[in-house]
Amino acid sequence: MTTEVEYLDITRLHDEELYKAFLSRYGVDFKACMQCATCVSVCPLSDVCPGMPRLDMLLVGLGLFEEVARRLSPWICDQCMECSRHCPRKANPAKVMAALREYLTARYDVTGILMRVLKSKARKETRR
Repeated sequence: MTTEVEYLDITRLHDEELYKAFLSRYGVDFKACMQCATCVSVCPLSDVCPGMPRLDMLLVGLGLFEEVARRLSPWICDQCMECSRHCPRKANPAKVMAALREYLTARYDVTGILMRVLKSKARKETRR
């Protein structure tokens, strides 16, 4: 009897334009996160969604937005800001969670209006 194992394919590339729009909108620098897990230890909701927000920071830093979209954490984060207050590198995980909500909302908006707004803001930022 064989069991089928599902592997996480990290070779999938994200849409570069959407990724740049996402970063420029919030000014998020994922390289600042050193994965120390301080944010997880102070997050009051990490019991509900294990690894929140550290795992989300890692997945977004790798460009694995599809994996983030499968998680509940962007939707249950109540923006208490504890993670950002205690982050030793000032990576601002709370800002990342807010940015993730906006990105995912835009990505799955059937009208496409929010995604156009996000892309137009990114173009303006790159022209500066």
